Amino acid sequence: MFPILHIGPLSIQTPGLILIIGLWISLSISETLHQKMKIPFDPYQQIVFWSLIVGIGFARLFYILTYPKYFLQSPLNILSLNPGLLDPWGALIGIALVLFWIIRKFKLSPASAFDSLAVTISIFIPFIILADWAAGGQIGLPTQLPWGINFQGNARHPIQLYQLLIFSIITSLTVKWFMNRNETKAGLLTLRFLFLCSTAQLVISGFILNQSTIFNGVRLSQLFYFIIGLTSLYFLLYYPSKKLETNG
Repeated sequence: MFPILHIGPLSIQTPGLILIIGLWISLSISETLHQKMKIPFDPYQQIVFWSLIVGIGFARLFYILTYPKYFLQSPLNILSLNPGLLDPWGALIGIALVLFWIIRKFKLSPASAFDSLAVTISIFIPFIILADWAAGGQIGLPTQLPWGINFQGNARHPIQLYQLLIFSIITSLTVKWFMNRNETKAGLLTLRFLFLCSTAQLVISGFILNQSTIFNGVRLSQLFYFIIGLTSLYFLLYYPSKKLETNG
């Protein structure tokens, strides 16, 4: 964990630096993938760029509204680059607003737009995890497993390592599905991506310290991921996987 990177007289927030580099790499790789598939990238680039900007803004706003006392005590944390101070519901609402705007502006297919957004986000996720690790955002529960990492005198689950390993696989699968998108119906990639991400987070959330619970020890974050996973699985089961072929 190294929240501050010292370069000579300069002190740079490491999480923010990682996110900026990650955004540039993600957009560059996504543009290359779209070019290989001969898909115009400009509208999708705007979707990704504004989704990240507005999504992060709404995520921070919702987190502030949820924990106002924390920011009243330290107002400068409103500008913190710590990914742990973001609310997933706020991010989803912000991204949904951007999608509605860009899809109407460029008259895009909603399903295709979601697929392009999903592949770019999948590339960006590992950088979000690295930024969270640098900021010391998510702390694991104590463990006696040999791969536990020492934190504050206790061996704990390496949450970011779990996420990095699992989401690297999800990213690889998502890129593979995107390159084969001409063989499948638009929107299928997004449903697969949502199901895998929500399932992964549903499991990993059980190893994170200080998670809010609602009843009988059920964690609020796990309930959120369960709903997303179950919904995406439902549509996956009833969504046609192949493009409909027409004669003539």
